[in-house]
Amino acid sequence: MGDGEDDLASLLEVLRHVWTGIPDTPAAGLAAPKCPSCSLAGPHLVDVAAMPCPGCREPIYPTDVLHLHQLVGHARQLASLGLLPPGTLVSLPDGYLRPSVVPGPASAYGKDTDFGRRFVYSTGDGRVHVLAVPCLSGGQ
Repeated sequence: MGDGEDDLASLLEVLRHVWTGIPDTPAAGLAAPKCPSCSLAGPHLVDVAAMPCPGCREPIYPTDVLHLHQLVGHARQLASLGLLPPGTLVSLPDGYLRPSVVPGPASAYGKDTDFGRRFVYSTGDGRVHVLAVPCLSGGQ
């Protein structure tokens, strides 16, 4: 992954490269610690394509390593209440997430949840997407 126009990478490729923490050494696969649908304990090794959960057969995606599924339910609830109109992009800061989305003590936040900056996007046709963008060193 370089800086040229021919060096474009998918978000999944970027995730595989940053997941290991070792420059130029992408993760061979990503291990989701549990199924986001039924919470069946893993690790569930997921490659580029989704895999069916051995328990409930619902898909486990490579991006499930980011633990964004608590947040997906909250985003869908916002949309169903009309608080996330189509075409809206919202950044969700920690100060909002701790009391509104993540149950339990604030000290546990981030231990078994997502990382980075969280965004919720409602498409023009009303689909809801949750994204996490890793922070640069220094928190920028």
